[in-house]
Amino acid sequence: MIIVADLVCWGSEHVPFNTGALQTVLAAFPEEDVLFVAEPSHSAHVREQLGSNASRVRWKELRIPRRNAGYLERLWLERPLLKEIANVSADHPIRQLLILAGHRSTVVLRQIYRKLLPTGIPVQLVLHGGLTGIGQRRSLRPLRRLRDWKSTINLFGRRGIQYLVLEENIRQLMLKELPFLAGRVEVFEHPLLPNETASEPTLLNYPIRFGFLGLANRQKGFPIFLDAANRAIRKYSPRVEFHALGMASKALEDLPHQETLTRRPAAQHLSRDEYTAAIAKLHFTIFPYDPVYYASCPSGTLLDAVSSGKPLIAARIPMFENFFLKHGNVGYLFGSNCELNDIIDSIVTRPDPELYKRQVRNVQKASSSRTSEALAINYRLITQTAKQFPEYSQSEEQPPVPVTDRKTGAARRVSGTHQ
Repeated sequence: MIIVADLVCWGSEHVPFNTGALQTVLAAFPEEDVLFVAEPSHSAHVREQLGSNASRVRWKELRIPRRNAGYLERLWLERPLLKEIANVSADHPIRQLLILAGHRSTVVLRQIYRKLLPTGIPVQLVLHGGLTGIGQRRSLRPLRRLRDWKSTINLFGRRGIQYLVLEENIRQLMLKELPFLAGRVEVFEHPLLPNETASEPTLLNYPIRFGFLGLANRQKGFPIFLDAANRAIRKYSPRVEFHALGMASKALEDLPHQETLTRRPAAQHLSRDEYTAAIAKLHFTIFPYDPVYYASCPSGTLLDAVSSGKPLIAARIPMFENFFLKHGNVGYLFGSNCELNDIIDSIVTRPDPELYKRQVRNVQKASSSRTSEALAINYRLITQTAKQFPEYSQSEEQPPVPVTDRKTGAARRVSGTHQ
């Protein structure tokens, strides 16, 4: 049996990722039983998105810590969760444990209770974002510094865990800051929802619709998007429209000129159907992301744009540079606000329908590489790599992989995205 667990998410949080990840596990190991462990409301959302494949999964609901629980509270409340997950092994042979969302406390408790799981069971932990202390300025306060991700992994996470990150630039950052993790960090690309496919391509005609996806906050660059929108609307209305598809950030509610947007950020979360239907009407998606924050954070909204077949207008940061390098001309990269304005000017004043069609085709090809079936082969290889860690080796017939081997080209091909 493979146990897939989420110890953090409530309700609709991370439902697209968790659903796609579950589907990838099912495709990678069709011969194995899969148990999904999560908070009840979250489990219900994932079950609904899986559709007919939900019958292939066993479901176990747990009461998890509240979403904003602090570090010490999580240390106390996650203990019985890990024990309960480990108790499954008493009745079913476990192949591996995949934790789709955990906390720093999860790493600490995994080390403290490492003997609960049978010997040789790989533990995989997906790191989404908010990796405080890794590539960012660390707190000068000793206690706060002790609790950040860098200290947590240094003290408790050197062995027994394979870390899965969603972007190659995050893997490179972790290895730069924590070089002893060589061979223990792999790229597990964000899978697309199994039941979401791109609609018919939108023709490039007026009004040209530009969209901002996700929470309208500073990290995602909503003020930059709003400035570019106001400028373009003054110059080109009614040939342009700008849509903010996501929830408003309370910190930015008073930003001026939001009334010029065709669609303003919503007061509440949009339903998935409403969200994807709104994206389908766009021509381009704009990603003016903060390069510091997104050095260690992936983007689920990038996959929303890709699954909908929409070309990108994206900040020139490693996450998007890698995406363009891998998939070709999927839109435009900009290095400044002026360059963003120039790109919008060019699209509106000199629209090129043939170029747009090529960009859409490239995005659709990128989308096909993120299906669960396409990612399943890589995930199976990643898991085999974890089983070769020294602490999991059972005999001389399965020797551990030396750390130095992870620097060779052959080893890097395991995760499929290493450059």
